[in-house]
Amino acid sequence: MRVTVIARDEDGTETDITEGVQAMYDLVIGSMDWGSGFWSAEDALPVAKLARVCGFPRVEEAERYLQEQMHSEEQQIFLQRHNKARDVMRILDNPADRASFRNVAPPHDHVFSSAGRCMWSWCEAREEQQCE
Repeated sequence: MRVTVIARDEDGTETDITEGVQAMYDLVIGSMDWGSGFWSAEDALPVAKLARVCGFPRVEEAERYLQEQMHSEEQQIFLQRHNKARDVMRILDNPADRASFRNVAPPHDHVFSSAGRCMWSWCEAREEQQCE
């Protein structure tokens, strides 16, 4: 897919800026440390959107990073608001305590982030899966 990016000036003059946008995208994508969490979801959103709309390479990486950031940010808010959830999470993040559940998540209500993942760090449930 080939997309042309056009900038329209106030006087109606149009300029093809596709190469400039591609160059900026390449710089951003090339400089990313995908697991760093350096960018917030808000920062990553326009990059992922631009990649998808323009058909730029590595769009999957940009979108995966965006999903991870969205989930992480929402999970932190969830834990701050739910002290009990945070306390349980601390216990289950300890490998010795987690072993007592024999690799089975303890019974809990799934709370999904907008990225479609359960907020509990030890739960692998996805929103599109049927709850067990």
